[in-house]
Amino acid sequence: MIRKIYNKFKSNVSYKKIKNNKLYKTSIEINETFSNSDRKIKKIILCINSGRSGTRWLNDIFREHYKVDGGVERNVEAEAFWRYVNFNKLPIDLSGVIEVTKREILLDWLESDISITVSPYFSHNFLGLIEELKIDKIIWGITNPRFTITSFYNKGWYKENLTYNQFDKVVGYQFNDSWSHFLGRVMPSGDEFKRWDSLTRVGKVSWFVNMIHCEIYKQIQQLPKEMIYVFKLADADQNYDMYKTMVNYFNLTPIMSEKKFLGLKKLTAKASENKVKKWTEEEEKEFLEETEDLREIYENELNKFSPYV
Repeated sequence: MIRKIYNKFKSNVSYKKIKNNKLYKTSIEINETFSNSDRKIKKIILCINSGRSGTRWLNDIFREHYKVDGGVERNVEAEAFWRYVNFNKLPIDLSGVIEVTKREILLDWLESDISITVSPYFSHNFLGLIEELKIDKIIWGITNPRFTITSFYNKGWYKENLTYNQFDKVVGYQFNDSWSHFLGRVMPSGDEFKRWDSLTRVGKVSWFVNMIHCEIYKQIQQLPKEMIYVFKLADADQNYDMYKTMVNYFNLTPIMSEKKFLGLKKLTAKASENKVKKWTEEEEKEFLEETEDLREIYENELNKFSPYV
């Protein structure tokens, strides 16, 4: 119960948003207010990731600082829709998703100067968000691929049987699925679906995590390196020195005590979700095959970006 209350009011919902839920209700008001904001003072950080990489904890770290507000997956169906449309390259206008994201940022700015948006769903076409929102910094959340895939597996990803018969079309809605799960847990279509569907669940999740981070890396290379900060959970986990270095990088004062920093993650992480499963030979083989690109990026490419420069 404590965890549920914490997740609701600390990680995703701000008290001021409850108090000001009548603000910015129209597209005109949202867009005009956003355009007129003083961007020399008001800043935006976007954290992109595959999920299961410690970025909910990262959001909580940032929100401990008085200049910062933000949240994780604050409009989950809208953000999942962004992923579904961009992954499948559908000709759909996504202005509405951008507007609800602007509204969250404006509410963050009511009492803070820095807004942080953490969303794995924005990993597709975040270059479009950078252009629309004039984002100041990108945080790339990533950790050991085996850890991430294990965590997704334990969460039940790709456990359901799928209905897909018209292979010349994009995979559609699935029976007994929520909208956010359907939209967010994307899968290939057409002939690639047949290959993907023959994989074990470990193989399917491996394909997904590899695909997401390859998408991120492809876009990251088009941005100035000084705009990118790599949050590598394996290095950051319970590392108080990293915390001080990171917040200094973002021009914040490290105000959290070591005790509070070390205790913060316990409120957002569930040990059961990260319990290691012993894989079969087939699962191990598929993991290695499906994550070949991701493992190369993780092992050899991250040192090109902050804080590894």
